[in-house]
Formats: sequence, structure tokens, C-alpha cells
Amino acid sequence: MANNTLIEGFKTDGHGVGMVKVSTNDGIEFGDASVNVFMKGKEFKYYDGTDSFTVLTTKHYGTAIYNKKQVDDAFVKKGDVGSISNGANKQMTITHPLFGDGATECGDCTFIGVDGKWFIIDSLQKTDTNLNSILKCMTDNGIEKFEFGFVSHYHSDHIGNFAELIKRGKIAKMYLPNPDKTEVIGRYGMTAQVLNTIANGIKAECTAKSVPVENYRA
Repeated sequence: MANNTLIEGFKTDGHGVGMVKVSTNDGIEFGDASVNVFMKGKEFKYYDGTDSFTVLTTKHYGTAIYNKKQVDDAFVKKGDVGSISNGANKQMTITHPLFGDGATECGDCTFIGVDGKWFIIDSLQKTDTNLNSILKCMTDNGIEKFEFGFVSHYHSDHIGNFAELIKRGKIAKMYLPNPDKTEVIGRYGMTAQVLNTIANGIKAECTAKSVPVENYRA
């Protein structure tokens, strides 16, 4: 069969549907974008020329292990993390607010809930869109207030909305990296003086709202 020649079948309405072809980049393409594609078999395998591996699918939900050390062997869909148990009958939920539309440096923000108690790690770049995204995600998950906020590091795309969340009474306690112990040299480095200025700004907001603060890496 010539390259890029499509083998077709026919739907019940008589219209053609693509089944398989060897594409112009020498890859094998299965299926047609206009219909669902089903592959039958006892198990779905991937073969790299030497070894074969089971491909995990939604069939494996409930048995797959969410563990970074075993990420090559198992997975769990990000949106379905709410069913994870830590072995002590505690339910853990992990979710993320959507980044602002058109954001190029949106940073990171993660909500983690354990048995209905929530904390937030980082808070995206400071923009109204990102703040509203965080607030919407809180509402969607029934979160009135975080037990604590956690700053992973002091780049602006990670700490941007903490001050406003503290002002609004959305965080009960803050954990900050010790700025004297986290100085970084290099392209994205920040001196201890700059780090202290940022940390002191967050601490000032906490003081104004009587929110306790603890340093880690102390």
C-alpha cells in the first residue's frame, strides 16, 4: 500500500470512515476524528521493540497507585484524585484553579484537602483574573477558608495573590521559607535582601489580619 493511502470502511449511513494509514511522517495512524475508536483485546500493550508494557486506562481507576516513585508504572487522572486514601482512612483531594486567560507566566497554585480541611500551595501571578480563578475554585470545592497557605519560593508567579487572600480572611495561617536560608544565585536568583523584602510584605499582611506565620528551613 502506498504511503499516506487510507484504508476506509463504511458507517451505517453509507459514509466512509478512515481506519488506518501510514502517514507522510512514517507513523501509523488509526481511526477517524469523526467517530469513536475502539480497540479490542484482553489487554492493551505497548511494544518498544524489546519489551512490552501494559497501557493503563480508565479501566484501572481504583487500582492504579498515585505515587511519584511509581509514576512510570501507574497513574491516576488529575480530576479524579478525590478518591485517594492515605492508608489511614483519610480522604485526600488535589485540585488546581485554572490559569488566567492568555497568561504567559501564570506560575503555580495547588489546593490540597484532607478530610474536608484545605491548604493552598502558592497562589499564581498577581492578576485579577488569577485571583478570581482561585476564588472560584474555592467556591466550587466548598472552601470558605484555608487552614494554611504555603509558599514554595518567592518568585512573583508563585506568591502573587497571597496578600489579597489574607486580606479577605481566606487563610488561617501562613508558612514561609526562611529568606535568609533560601538565597539563590543565577538567572532567576534572588538575594537575601530581596527575599526578606517580599517575605516582610506577606508578614505585614498577616500581622494586620492576626494571621500567624511560621518559617520553615529555619
